[in-house]
Amino acid sequence: HLTAIGLEQLRRWDLYATGVWIFDDMAATKGPMFSPKTAEAILAPAWSLMIDSFKEAGAAKVILHSDGDVSPLLDTFIDAGFDGINPVETHTGLDPVKLRKRYGDYGARAAFAETFEVSEYGRQPGGRELDGLLPR
Repeated sequence: HLTAIGLEQLRRWDLYATGVWIFDDMAATKGPMFSPKTAEAILAPAWSLMIDSFKEAGAAKVILHSDGDVSPLLDTFIDAGFDGINPVETHTGLDPVKLRKRYGDYGARAAFAETFEVSEYGRQPGGRELDGLLPR
């Protein structure tokens, strides 16, 4: 079961401060592969079980990775307990600034992974000015 694997990874690799990522690609450029209603009825209970288990075991954060435009599912992700999403693919219409305005710190955490490129020279700002977007 995926929850047991995640709990074992937390323990084995001492990832408590880092947290856990759940990889569940569910969207394409034009939106999710299913409706928000389907996500709420079928997937959210499983996500909540995993998230609650990881956090009860001591995981600081649980992040969801899904490519594509997941915007219709963001409220479901928050209700399930995810601490952020990755990536925020701007070419699909997701906008880090709008996410921050709508979701506050959650939007900032969601946008963070897509906001900066990491190079041998350290973190470099992404394609737009984002001062004030991330929580301090």
